Amino acid sequence: MRALSEADPDYPNVLFVHQGSVNSGKRFFNRFWPEARAVSDKGADFYAEFGLIRGGTKEMFGLPVWRHALRAMSKGAFVGKPEGDVYLMPGAFLVTRHTIVWEHDYMNIGNSPNFAGFSLLEK
Repeated sequence: MRALSEADPDYPNVLFVHQGSVNSGKRFFNRFWPEARAVSDKGADFYAEFGLIRGGTKEMFGLPVWRHALRAMSKGAFVGKPEGDVYLMPGAFLVTRHTIVWEHDYMNIGNSPNFAGFSLLEK
């Protein structure tokens, strides 16, 4: 997402919401995307407002999750110290003028949306 937003001046503004502390969020984003904007949501209020739910065994530990995990590890990504409700499913939303115009339905925690083309969706 960083590369996409840096390459396309029309790419929508990105805001990350995470369950970690403000300091852990700063440490994380300073490492991977120092210019990123992020909000700490320790109470998972945003998650609830966007209708995100807790995943079950299939969403958290199913075969597709392991495939995604192996792919991520091959790229050097590893799981850090968990913060918040680790069973809460992720969400990805494109919000324009107070309206959700796109959302990704996560089938499991390893499922990643295709973030390319967002600038076309926003117009």
